[in-house]
Amino acid sequence: MITEEYKAKNASNPQSASVENNTVETKDANTVVEIETRKAAEQQRTSANQSQNSYKDHWDSSDRLLAYNNERPHHTIHVGAYYQGVGGLQRNGNSNGQVMTMSDPMVASVPVLYAYPSLLNKVLQETPMHSEKHHHLPVRAGLSVSIPLNGQWGVTTGLTYSTMSSDFEDLYANHCESSTQRLHYLGIPVSIHYNIWQQSKVKVYASAGGEIEKLIYGKKKTHYADMTTNETITTTISEHRPVLSTHVHAGISYSLLPSLSLFAEPGLAYYFKNGSGVKSAYTDKQLLFNVNVGVRFGK
Repeated sequence: MITEEYKAKNASNPQSASVENNTVETKDANTVVEIETRKAAEQQRTSANQSQNSYKDHWDSSDRLLAYNNERPHHTIHVGAYYQGVGGLQRNGNSNGQVMTMSDPMVASVPVLYAYPSLLNKVLQETPMHSEKHHHLPVRAGLSVSIPLNGQWGVTTGLTYSTMSSDFEDLYANHCESSTQRLHYLGIPVSIHYNIWQQSKVKVYASAGGEIEKLIYGKKKTHYADMTTNETITTTISEHRPVLSTHVHAGISYSLLPSLSLFAEPGLAYYFKNGSGVKSAYTDKQLLFNVNVGVRFGK
């Protein structure tokens, strides 16, 4: 009934029906615009969230990379100057001299040798009656590279230069000899170190390892004097076998800057005789106390 009246009314008033239809269409258009606006806003929010997440992921990745770079082991270059041989145990002879006594077999046989003058003369010329020798403490300088294995352990190697000198005095029955000897060695040490304790700028560690050294140059200057002769002879010393040693050290370092620190490493080194016949602090003082002092570059 109402519908028929509405139709009749619209039929009787076409202008009113047109206005009403336009109103409905306007409402529909506004609804469409509102929906499109909401979709655009939703897309913008989605895009903004994706950009923010991408930005966050980028910085999270950068932070993780930075943390990894800070936490991963760093190659550390050690540059040190060492003074070795502050003390030691002397195995053969001493600086106070070595005097032959009548209990010495060579001296006890002298009366028998009088029956053989030529042999006696040879013995007197080749057997010193009094000997002194003094080995000066070795001096060493070196460069080292330390490669960390993890947070506690690491391996250290490098190159060392050592020089040492010795003085010899021999008094024979018919002449005397005094000699000065100087030796120069190059060595390659290899050791394993362990970080014991670290706090702020101070680090305490220990190391143990070995070294192989080769004589690169040696010279001996001997002054010979008797009743008729007074001369100086210089000879070159060669050694075909390397010198092997083992060592242990306790170390402490103090950081002056993030990449610069000072260190001191007192320790002991034991040198094995190589059978070359060259007398030095390595052969006569096989156990040596030494102190390595230097600087270290690297974090």
